[in-house]
Amino acid sequence: METIYQVPLLLEEQGLLKLLQKGLAFDKHALSPIMVQKGQALWDLWKRTVIPERHLAPVNIVLVGKYVALQDAYLSVRKSLEHSAMRCKRKLNLISVNSEHLEHDMQQKDPTKYHNAWSTICGAQGVLIPGGFGSRGLEGMIEVTKWARERKVPFLGICLGMQVAVMEYARHKLGYKHATSEEISAIAEHRVVIFMPEGCKE
Repeated sequence: METIYQVPLLLEEQGLLKLLQKGLAFDKHALSPIMVQKGQALWDLWKRTVIPERHLAPVNIVLVGKYVALQDAYLSVRKSLEHSAMRCKRKLNLISVNSEHLEHDMQQKDPTKYHNAWSTICGAQGVLIPGGFGSRGLEGMIEVTKWARERKVPFLGICLGMQVAVMEYARHKLGYKHATSEEISAIAEHRVVIFMPEGCKE
């Protein structure tokens, strides 16, 4: 079974380029040698980069978020990881975990979900927390951030994920037990993430 990255190679083998050149009248316009050379160099790079996945060492990355049930919710993040892994000649094994399943109260509500979520986290070679809004699932994100920091597992926080990283550090290293973000609570005592004045027009 071919991967999505091999689709351009298959289309080229089946003559799509010639069909496009004829259908869009590209064959009537002469390209400069420099443009032809640039195009060929890019195509050669693509062919060198796209290696059958069976030859690649896998890398397990866990994406922790609150919208993981929606396949397209983090599509840009997924595609960035896929292309990064491909560039690094690794086979990406991206697993999504619902951040609510990592929270302590889930251990009582649904022990199976809690166990499965943390079991997945324990197999991670890297953790990514993407953007999001609101406080739902936030405590689970903070717990997994603490887990990654203490075990020196590579971690990337994007938008809300970066706020979570700051909150986690403030809570567990600086002693601010209820540290939060101004986005979550505008009246909390320890708002360790605030709105940037230049970004707030109110």
